[in-house]
Amino acid sequence: MRSSWTGEVVTVLEDMDPPYKVCLRNRDFIPGQNNIQQATDSITNSRRTLLVLTERFLQDRWCLWEFQVAHQHAVTDQAYRLIIIIMDDLQLEACDDIPDLKQYLTANRYLLWGELLFWDKLQQAVPPPGARGGEGGGEEGREHHDDDDVSDDEEHLDIFVPR
Repeated sequence: MRSSWTGEVVTVLEDMDPPYKVCLRNRDFIPGQNNIQQATDSITNSRRTLLVLTERFLQDRWCLWEFQVAHQHAVTDQAYRLIIIIMDDLQLEACDDIPDLKQYLTANRYLLWGELLFWDKLQQAVPPPGARGGEGGGEEGREHHDDDDVSDDEEHLDIFVPR
């Protein structure tokens, strides 16, 4: 069961008109299929990846691997594809032992859950559904899953949260 803040973010994004297509590991991954491949495919086929940083995230090797994949994909594409939401109870010093994450947080913007104008900042970080171009530029990395029934107006997003 996802926490209320994740549910709130997902509900807002999926209820927009047109909606974002959100992928959550615990909800959307197919049981019995390779989780590594599903995560890699999901990140590759999404326009943005949202990582929700918590103490549990930093202690979960799977979550840290997801960060590495999303970070590498953003670097390879030279695009702003990775959006990090830091929960209000997480101290940034907790990231000091994870050099790539610390470097990413130092060099890039991130969102603080509960901060003033959080929803406005999230909307600025994630292009409107159906928008082409915009931050991150061009069409690269903006493909849809071939087997998904998705209109061109939907925006693919991944949200990775700790279990």
